[in-house]
Amino acid sequence: MTSRGFTFLEVLVVLFIISLFLSLSFPAIEGFFTGEAQRDAQRLCNLLSYVNDIAIMKKDEIGLTINLDEKNVSFSEKGRLKKYHLGSLSSIATSASSIKTGRLTVLITANGLEDALKVYFSDSKEEVVVEFNPLSNRASIRK
Repeated sequence: MTSRGFTFLEVLVVLFIISLFLSLSFPAIEGFFTGEAQRDAQRLCNLLSYVNDIAIMKKDEIGLTINLDEKNVSFSEKGRLKKYHLGSLSSIATSASSIKTGRLTVLITANGLEDALKVYFSDSKEEVVVEFNPLSNRASIRK
């Protein structure tokens, strides 16, 4: 008996393996399609949430410095300065002022931030805003 072609089961197994490979590799590939502003905004959003949670958990004050000239954000944890580069950082707004150059240091206490904070990111594709709400103590991203 000569067999020509593939059985239905063989085709299903190959399709399963291909779909499994794609489902595992897609999250790694997905980052290539988002712009720098979106990635930087997500990084700052995560960082704000982290620093806020640490300040609340340790009942301590943490100074978070956003430097628009050097395009980075930094804070001190356990005596070590942690600095993160945010290449698409463009401006900062609080309820009191708007800043396009220089740096702003906000104090995050055990009660969270006292004032609302908006940080703007822009690249050639899009403009993204990170908003920190002092009532909910959470950061969110808005396009």
